[in-house]
Amino acid sequence: KNMETMAEYILDKSPDIVGFTGISSTFHDLLFLSRLIKNKNNNIKIISGGPQTWSLSEKILEKFPWIDLICTGEGEHNILHIIEGFEKNDLTDVPGIIYRNNDIILQNPDIPLIEDLDRLPLLNYSLSPSGYEGKISMETSRGCPYNCIYCSTSQFWKHRFRAKSIERICKEISLIQKITGNNTHFINFIDDNFTTNRNFTMKLCKELQKFDITWDCSARLDTLDEELITEMSLSGCRAIFLGIESGSPGIQKYINKNLNLQTVEPLFELMLKNNIKPTVSFMYGFPGETEE
Repeated sequence: KNMETMAEYILDKSPDIVGFTGISSTFHDLLFLSRLIKNKNNNIKIISGGPQTWSLSEKILEKFPWIDLICTGEGEHNILHIIEGFEKNDLTDVPGIIYRNNDIILQNPDIPLIEDLDRLPLLNYSLSPSGYEGKISMETSRGCPYNCIYCSTSQFWKHRFRAKSIERICKEISLIQKITGNNTHFINFIDDNFTTNRNFTMKLCKELQKFDITWDCSARLDTLDEELITEMSLSGCRAIFLGIESGSPGIQKYINKNLNLQTVEPLFELMLKNNIKPTVSFMYGFPGETEE
């Protein structure tokens, strides 16, 4: 029923193209909803991007005919090229896509990553739902230079880490607070690894202290230390999501995570002492893993 409602809502906008971000936890919803839309109006083009559709792009196009095209790079970089290609009914020269041409699946050359994230236009935060209760999500960087074997992030971003400038980040926060009437009290920084560049994070935290906000982020355990945790807390950090993934040193090595598990408890104690709540993810079932 919810899918029907969502499909009707989208169709009421009379779109020519509908785009979905593909991540593993909502991929089934993407397939179901896009099929509903296509069944009701076959002229609408359905496109998708993101790590799930990118990593399985050919199989997806083989098995799900209602998806027309998969974007393999950053959407801001090639969405205009994609629209122009659909308008001309010729996708031959559109970079960074995988698509069908007479039932043959073709892949065009990748498009380069956006070098300067400051060039991205500011999002229209006035479109945020009115009932967001003072919480909003924001991006300060993209990518992660690490290479854990289970994660698509490093490959998706070509093993590159790029951050917006501190000036741009502060401008964005100021804009958010202006648009929401200073009602934004909590920001979820959605970066893959907020603390990749320690010096940058330290400088950013000093600037964040000028704002009346609290925030959370994701980080790697081995990028944290007492000084950084203290600075993050002073600037409003109240929670950090950490992927520990395994309590086995052997599995840590196998998955190329390579965390020193002896540092887990001391760092958690530091976080709790600084009023930061750690949320931890674990995975199990790796090849060679035992119950112990």
